[in-house]
Amino acid sequence: MSGRDETELSSAEIIGAEQLAAAGNWEIGEARVSFGTLLIQLGERKSRLAPKAMGVLLALARNPGETLSRDQLLDMVWPGDYPTQDVLSHAIRELRRALGDQMPNPVRIQTVPRIGYRLVALARRIEDPGEPVAPDVDGEDRQKAAFALQAELESELDDTRSQPRSVRTARWMLGVLGLLFILLAGMSVIMRPHSPVRPERVAGRAPKLLTSSLQAERMPTVTSDGRRYAYTEWVGDSGVTRIVAATMDGHGHAIVSVPERQQNFYPQWSRDGSMLAFQSSTEGSCGISLVAMNGIEVTARRFLGGCNSEVYDLFDWAVGDRGLWLSRPQLPDGKVTQLLLRDLEGRDHWLDYDRNAEDFDRDPRQSPDGRWIAFRRGVHPRGALFMVASEGGAVQRLTRSQGYFGRFDWYPDSRHLLYSRKLHEQTELFRLDTRTLEQEPLGIHDADNVDIAEAANLAVFERLRVRLRIREYSLVDPSIGARWIAPSTGTDLEAVYAPDASRIALISDRSGSTQIWMTPAQEDAPVQLTRFGGERLHDLSFSQDGNELLWVVSAERADDQVCVLDLAQSATTPACRPLAHTELRSPRRLPNTNDIVYSGMTEAGWRAFVIDLGQPEESLQTIDVGGIDPHLEVRGNDIYLTDPARAEILVSEPPYQRVRVELAHLATWQASRWRLSGDAIWYAWMNPEIGHFQVYRAAMPGPMRAETALDLGEDRNYPLLDISGDARRVLVRTELADETDIAVIALDE
Repeated sequence: MSGRDETELSSAEIIGAEQLAAAGNWEIGEARVSFGTLLIQLGERKSRLAPKAMGVLLALARNPGETLSRDQLLDMVWPGDYPTQDVLSHAIRELRRALGDQMPNPVRIQTVPRIGYRLVALARRIEDPGEPVAPDVDGEDRQKAAFALQAELESELDDTRSQPRSVRTARWMLGVLGLLFILLAGMSVIMRPHSPVRPERVAGRAPKLLTSSLQAERMPTVTSDGRRYAYTEWVGDSGVTRIVAATMDGHGHAIVSVPERQQNFYPQWSRDGSMLAFQSSTEGSCGISLVAMNGIEVTARRFLGGCNSEVYDLFDWAVGDRGLWLSRPQLPDGKVTQLLLRDLEGRDHWLDYDRNAEDFDRDPRQSPDGRWIAFRRGVHPRGALFMVASEGGAVQRLTRSQGYFGRFDWYPDSRHLLYSRKLHEQTELFRLDTRTLEQEPLGIHDADNVDIAEAANLAVFERLRVRLRIREYSLVDPSIGARWIAPSTGTDLEAVYAPDASRIALISDRSGSTQIWMTPAQEDAPVQLTRFGGERLHDLSFSQDGNELLWVVSAERADDQVCVLDLAQSATTPACRPLAHTELRSPRRLPNTNDIVYSGMTEAGWRAFVIDLGQPEESLQTIDVGGIDPHLEVRGNDIYLTDPARAEILVSEPPYQRVRVELAHLATWQASRWRLSGDAIWYAWMNPEIGHFQVYRAAMPGPMRAETALDLGEDRNYPLLDISGDARRVLVRTELADETDIAVIALDE
């Protein structure tokens, strides 16, 4: 680890938008450099560089002839980000190209092997630049430069809110001066929607990437001393996965799994770091592979019993490394799993603890002091966290709501848990106090599946980098083929049809922050409808007349709000308001009224409520059914709900006093993955027999008799997003790329 810690840097050492704007014009070698406009002119050639690359050049120019280490440059130019050495190398290449450096013998920016870089060309600031660089640039390029600098400024202003007022004032003044400099240089600064990027911190420390390839690295584990880690690596598009062990200092890595075992998952270091366990499978067999390790080299191998390659099968080393905590069905043909300890001889010792016959208990994690087992109860991928003494007995529930929980782990104090939780399509890290049950968000987003080094007090986790895009398929003529909906370089999170299928509304981050967009259904002409500043938007829907859009806005440390945008009045600002519950889902407008129905989190779990938005305090009405999934649908005035425990779809009609079963025995189905169109529900599900996602149709009412409506092929698809009102077209979210990396963060003491 480089030990990067932004708190050790003074504000003068950090180079951002304000510093670039105030740096003025320079001569570096034979080149003319305008930091404020991001331009380098060498003879007749002009190059516009990214702000980060220009920040590197400014750092070197301020210290001519001196060697700056790679970590120094990363700290100065990328504070609070997740940089790898690759981003710095790319910036140096761009600078050398713009400055006319010839490789392999550069004479302007010199590489100092194993240390960093130094500027060897003469560098001086020009007080009277004569013929400046900026006015020669056309208006469109000036606007792009202004946008780039403004984006840098916006991303840094959020970090200043935690500073003393005098420091904030000084930085604001620098920002104002920087923007004035841009204007004086002849630039047209056009303000963008404010989309601050919140620097992520735990006790002042920023996470650092350990891997940075273009393929997926997942499921990390770290030794107790924090010196080695291991993870699952996807090998290109082959579908093969392997286990890789590496040193934290970046000086070594080795493949641990063997080639003949094509699927390898869920590595876990023993507590003393001498062994590594992981699931290893090939066609027809699955076992827990146990390898002895000397550093990152394998010295011996053996298997420790079988496993199920079709389930999410995590395990943990027992204190003292005397075996593995697992979850397995107790009956040979059983499906329901419970906790057990498998010793190193392969013998299973079932834990005697409080549970019902239908409870699915998985993912046991033993506390460092050996007293407690934390585990997840529920069918993957949903569940809640529970805790039981290591000798068994009474069970304590730790989290109120059912939801997605990634891999979790104990803090060294054996009191707190670090876990990832998915909220509204975004996964972030939380710390849970198992005594008070208080949950604290750590501000680390796009993070999943953690493992803690007890002695080193640090954690590794997945840094999620998955790009998603919306595809439309024809349900009446599959030969037409799929088409991308308004493709961009961003990620599209949700998409819904208007009732007449003439428009498609999307939640997308294509503008740099998550916003609502609208496009004609047969054209790629998206228009941005909102100007939010970094909040999470989710659960998008049209009203049944197509004149309104509804969604939920979620922000850290604030109650959820329901937003309504009036499309008939060409409104540009949505009306957003909190309701009676802190967590909200699935707002749907009921026709010809001011009423909406939504799901709200209560002490008893998710429940459905009807409310008049004009009189929310007086009109709240509860649909008297508990244990529902938060996803709901409306058709006319009827409200359709899901009971995942009984595998039923329920319907409630006005005045919403009762519910009845509309569809039962929901096999091959998951809550939140269905949509209503016509007289049927539609859902997407992975068919394990062929390895494809398929779209199914089940007519209502009655017992479930699902029929395949569409085969989506081998692409990595996500839950069904929407189906057109005439049931002729369907929107599906598809994974375009998975470049998930492994990151590490120091925990607070």
